[in-house]
Amino acid sequence: MDHKAHYPAALLLAWLILLPPPMGAAQPTDTAEVANLHRLAGERYAEGDLQSATQLYLEIAQMETAEGARAQAFVTASWLQHLQQKDLAALDSLTQALTIDPQYPFDASHYNRDFEVLYQRALDEVARRRQRQAAQKVQEGLVAMEAEQDSVARLRLQEALDLTPDSAVAVYNLALLDLRQGAEEQAMTGLERVAALTFNEDSTSAASLRAKAQTSIGIIFFNRSEWQDAEAAFLEATRAYPEDVLAWKSLGLVRLEQDNYPGAVQALQTAIRIEPEDPGLAMDLARALIDSARGPEAVDLLTASLEQHSQNAALWSSLGRAHRQLGSPEQAALAFQRAIEADADNTEDEAAPAAVQIAWIRYQQGSYDAAMESAGQAVRWDPGHAAAWHVLGLAQQAAGDLDAAATSLDQATKLEPTRADFFLDLGHVLVADNALQPAETAFSRALSLDPESEAAKRNLEIVRGRLVTERAIASGSKAAPRARSKPIPPKKIGLRFVELNYKKLNLRGALVNEVNKKSPAARAGLRKGDLVLWVGQYGLMSDKDFFEYLKRSPPGETLDLQYLRDGKMYQATLELR
Repeated sequence: MDHKAHYPAALLLAWLILLPPPMGAAQPTDTAEVANLHRLAGERYAEGDLQSATQLYLEIAQMETAEGARAQAFVTASWLQHLQQKDLAALDSLTQALTIDPQYPFDASHYNRDFEVLYQRALDEVARRRQRQAAQKVQEGLVAMEAEQDSVARLRLQEALDLTPDSAVAVYNLALLDLRQGAEEQAMTGLERVAALTFNEDSTSAASLRAKAQTSIGIIFFNRSEWQDAEAAFLEATRAYPEDVLAWKSLGLVRLEQDNYPGAVQALQTAIRIEPEDPGLAMDLARALIDSARGPEAVDLLTASLEQHSQNAALWSSLGRAHRQLGSPEQAALAFQRAIEADADNTEDEAAPAAVQIAWIRYQQGSYDAAMESAGQAVRWDPGHAAAWHVLGLAQQAAGDLDAAATSLDQATKLEPTRADFFLDLGHVLVADNALQPAETAFSRALSLDPESEAAKRNLEIVRGRLVTERAIASGSKAAPRARSKPIPPKKIGLRFVELNYKKLNLRGALVNEVNKKSPAARAGLRKGDLVLWVGQYGLMSDKDFFEYLKRSPPGETLDLQYLRDGKMYQATLELR
């Protein structure tokens, strides 16, 4: 039995009229075989054999090479299937057409309303498919980014954008790739596009992505030290998604940079309310509290955080810094020691800085051996830690080992050649070791780095004056100064020292027993009980060293003193009159 459908001629004519006219961009491939199929499809169609015509158009769709021509063949086949009331097959053909050419120029006036609805269903299905494919491409891109395979990641993300040009997630991650590769302006353009794409979307995911984009924009401004623009971006991020912790944290940090301490505390407190167990947030908030003169609150906050993270070396270091800033050196030293215990091998880069902090505390207390021990451990852990070499050199200088001090301070200047204070301290040691030429070089370098440094200017003048004198003596144009046969009497400067066996008591320095009123010593601020550790750049082992130094100091000179009072180091200038 012949199952081929037959239709009245008038109805066939109507269908022919409804068929879409050929598009210029969709002309069939100019081959004899495809042309023959088109001829046969037209004949079968004219005969009313829609089933055969449909099959021929499906064959044409498989053989055409031009995307437009293939898509048109599928649409024609779909229309014919719809006329045969085969809407599932028609939907499948339309879906294939739109998969090939999502921008197919569909003209609804050529078809009936039912087919137009069918076309919209196919369009939605293709959009869903492309979104799924794009999501998979994005996921593959993220995996590649995690593996630092940037070229693969960029390719996958671009493929995702080819599928869905308005994919904010793909644009965002491409911007992150640009940032990672140093293309800031290109990244900024991408991040701004993400903000625009998600601006009118109300979903949580869109709001979160918009906040991430704004936060990333803020970080770019932050790294450029453009604080106001950074703050504006971070604020926009918090408005877009109030639960974004990084946005609140970044807002707090940029406010710290602008000395807006109350605003910083408010932002960081909001962040820590969202993630109360984050030790990093606790450290940031503690810093803001200390800068806001709320040190005890910072100590309480860090102590509470340590109850949950007792092995967090960074938290212990933060607590140590808080105690030190509050003037509690022993509690600070205990906290820094706990940081060292929590990072015993310095694998977290916390033990070495903590040891440096302990070294500074011991140095300021006059415990030079303990300072050298801690600083020495720091440089063994991290030979590139300039601050460790610096405090080691100062402690060695105070202990009287000038050669070792010069070596340590020279290493510090090599590691951080832009630190004027390092060169200044190196110059002091070299002067104390009578190495005037290298000292001149060190002071010159300090002055070039900090042209406003009065200490560098003064020391450079003194060293150059001594060099001129030495050269004059060496050339015979000036007689060498005779050393004083008697030291300057302490009564002339208004000082008396306690007579002690300093070596036996394991004590260094000269202990002040009496200061005469209205004397140079009184004007310098010295008091009974002060332990003078330094005169000029000479470390004192006893009061005898003080007298020896006075032998070389004629009236009219000024002496820079460093002394210990109540466990703290102070400085004074003593005028010899």
